[in-house]
Amino acid sequence: MTLSHLALVVALLSPAAWSYVGCHQSRDEFDNLDCLNDIYQQANRDLGTSYKTLDRYLDDAGKTALQRSQRDWLGLRKRECSYRNATGFYINFECATRITSKRTAFFADRIRECRYSSCKNNML
Repeated sequence: MTLSHLALVVALLSPAAWSYVGCHQSRDEFDNLDCLNDIYQQANRDLGTSYKTLDRYLDDAGKTALQRSQRDWLGLRKRECSYRNATGFYINFECATRITSKRTAFFADRIRECRYSSCKNNML
């Protein structure tokens, strides 16, 4: 099994991914929005937990690299999954959840490296 397959399995086993199935049974767009928001919030909590876990393994240089890469990633998520126009700010929760779950899987890979070999700051 390749790392990308493993990341997909991790993402599919996350609480956020399983909750998404129920959103397709929503009565209307507003129910769907509430559901997708809940799923995104769970994915974001999972990401925060993974970030904190990874941070505990890192030396000072690694912590700095992690902070920098996370800021860059937040910008990417904003560019990819949201936009602003004259009527407001819009977020595509499916996109945000997908990208956030991928980032969580990336952190899981880095945590595994730190636990079983050594943390590689250049991978952050």
